[in-house]
Amino acid sequence: MAIQTHNWAAGEVVSAANMNTYLRDNIADLNSRLAGVTYIVTGTYTGDGSTGQAVTGLGYTPKYLKIWNSVTTASAVGLLYETTDSMVDNNASGIAHFHLNAGGHDMTSKTIVSLDSDGFTVSDAASDDHPNKNGQEYEYMAICVAS
Repeated sequence: MAIQTHNWAAGEVVSAANMNTYLRDNIADLNSRLAGVTYIVTGTYTGDGSTGQAVTGLGYTPKYLKIWNSVTTASAVGLLYETTDSMVDNNASGIAHFHLNAGGHDMTSKTIVSLDSDGFTVSDAASDDHPNKNGQEYEYMAICVAS
């Protein structure tokens, strides 16, 4: 399907139906041309303290995800979580590798619960903990491949 063009004539009535058809067909064509393209999405979110906060708007399922808390003072503890689509898929409760700014690292579950079709879901493990501590600001970087 090629990108469609339409020259709107002076006085032509543009109905919602024909405009929606025009946009739908061109968006479908654009999406098919993007298949296989890799891109990086960055952003922020604020933890809500729940066991399942969905962060959406990435456009595709991340293949790799890195999340870190915003550290504003020298005494604050910085944590960094990262996961891949195969790490999450291999553990029903989600699994991630995490690093402490003071040194040390470990594997943890119930933190990055899933990589979703438009983003990801994080949990505080029912203990108001990272990467979804209530009121804590987090930054993320995701690598996605358009499908």
